[in-house]
Amino acid sequence: YHGMRHAYRYYENRKDDGYPMPWPNMHAILPPMLPGEVMAVIAASKAGKTTFTLNWMYWLAKERNVRVLYYCLDMSAKVVSQMLACHILKTPRAEDFDRRLYLDAQLHLSRIPFHQSSFSPAMTMDSVAEQIQLAHARFGVEVVCFDHLHVLCRGSDDYFKDVSKASARFKELAQTLGIAMIVLHQPAKMLPGAEPNLYSSSGSSMIPADADFIVGLSRKVIEDRSRGGDESSPD
Repeated sequence: YHGMRHAYRYYENRKDDGYPMPWPNMHAILPPMLPGEVMAVIAASKAGKTTFTLNWMYWLAKERNVRVLYYCLDMSAKVVSQMLACHILKTPRAEDFDRRLYLDAQLHLSRIPFHQSSFSPAMTMDSVAEQIQLAHARFGVEVVCFDHLHVLCRGSDDYFKDVSKASARFKELAQTLGIAMIVLHQPAKMLPGAEPNLYSSSGSSMIPADADFIVGLSRKVIEDRSRGGDESSPD
């Protein structure tokens, strides 16, 4: 009884102090993140992990005035900006942009505390940590989303060791700077239709030690009954 009461009080405190997600159905599963915590988001390629976290970070900046940094190694800053503009303009493809509306979307982004950083050829964990520390000191960044860990360590002579070291370093940054850190992970090879789990990510032995939350995303293909079952659509 006392343990349940303590857990309830802990969750209630998070509602005011933490960084929630914008989707009500997620609130029953995950409480808002707090400063110093790390979330690992594990998803296969094209499963929507960038869209998921990008929309979350945009919502925090726009609706909660939270200072966020989206650090993307997987795509250029231009592509990330186009994805955000699609979200703002409710347009599925960048090709459908009206230039004036696109400029309006970019102007809107410049007025909210949403910051970006992207890939550079000489990228190392030390340079990433330096950029995050600088963003925190200069802009007061409170939440960092890093997309994604395995691009940072790609080509390493000791890949699994470097993934584990980077995971621990992100945890250290979160606790030292007092920020919330979301780190995206690319799973190892998975069978078609398989869902990511705790051990899907390369170097996964460190994830339970370093992450306070672990989220696995999957995209299922279901029968589109409205079209007579001849086509499929993502769930």
